[in-house]
Amino acid sequence: MLGRSPALAVPALAFLTVFFVAPLALLTVIGIFPMRGSTILFERPDLGPYLRYLTDPFYLWVTVRTLEMAAAVTLACLLSGFPFAYVFTRVGRLWQFVLLVLVVSPILTGTVVRSYGWLVILGRRGLLNDLLLRSGVIHAPLHLLFTMQGVIIALGQVMLPFMILPIVSVLGRQSPSLQDAAFGLGASRAQVVRHIVLPLSLPGVLAGSALVFVLSFASFTTPALVGGGNFIILPTLVYQQTQQSLDWGILSAISVVLLGTSLLVVWAYAVLTRVLGLPWADR
Repeated sequence: MLGRSPALAVPALAFLTVFFVAPLALLTVIGIFPMRGSTILFERPDLGPYLRYLTDPFYLWVTVRTLEMAAAVTLACLLSGFPFAYVFTRVGRLWQFVLLVLVVSPILTGTVVRSYGWLVILGRRGLLNDLLLRSGVIHAPLHLLFTMQGVIIALGQVMLPFMILPIVSVLGRQSPSLQDAAFGLGASRAQVVRHIVLPLSLPGVLAGSALVFVLSFASFTTPALVGGGNFIILPTLVYQQTQQSLDWGILSAISVVLLGTSLLVVWAYAVLTRVLGLPWADR
């Protein structure tokens, strides 16, 4: 049948191969074989850039810092996104539309515009400090701009929809009769959330966490603008190395680490879904 023909996937596969797989393969080759000008010397492989990356304390520190930032953003999005998703599935259609607009609206705004907005909000004389000072919560402005905390806040707002939407998709398929039966047997709302809602929403939690972690780990614009020039993570390090030294070997090593970490997270998500026997694990 025409609708099941594998040939229909050929245009997309060809596009991905030419504009995604081939450049990544070339970038990996550049890290293994040295270059002379714009020519790759295939006769003598050199793993020096990868060894330098693995043994240099600076590169290891930047890698750990990037992992910490991505993990913190993922945790912040999970803690704030799960209650939002739960409320979304418990309200009427009108409120669901309003909440959906609130969730999707950050995606419809350009990343640069969002980041400059956070510069206004998080500054020492910004909106957040002004509200906290006026309400008496703090007595001196908080130093949030150009810090890890500021980057996590700004990046969390960017990534929050990618956590909420998978969880909403899973919670929306849960049968309300399960919770009604638990309430009928005397369970409290906390017990229902802990023993029914959370276990059944685990596929959405894992999918959202993997998606947010991968996107945060490779994010450049928001950390570069909100974190400032001194905030260094792997994506901003690639930019700085490109502007300064243009060392193709170390740039290739950093890029391969970024890609490999993302693939590792996706692989871990697939393994967890299979080990835990979650829905669509075998699909």
